[in-house]
Amino acid sequence: MKIIVYRVFLFLFVVLNVFACKSGNTEKFYTNKGEWDTARIPLLKKPYEAINVNNEEGWCMNLFAIDGDTGFDNIKRITVGNGIIITYSEIQF
Repeated sequence: MKIIVYRVFLFLFVVLNVFACKSGNTEKFYTNKGEWDTARIPLLKKPYEAINVNNEEGWCMNLFAIDGDTGFDNIKRITVGNGIIITYSEIQF
């Protein structure tokens, strides 16, 4: 009797995990890992992301809310919470 209960429990466990792992319509922005020479981490929501290209300038982030091609690099720390992105960056001369 214990073996039957164990097998039923194991079967239900496997079936529930299979359905739980099913991915929905996730946008590619959140699943893309970057190109072959870059690394990227999506932040908060599209289009905000941290990007690292060959460690030349460290991690950088573009500022899409401002007109033009602006942003900052050499990010040392980054925190996301309550809809706010906080970064710590050092200027290198």
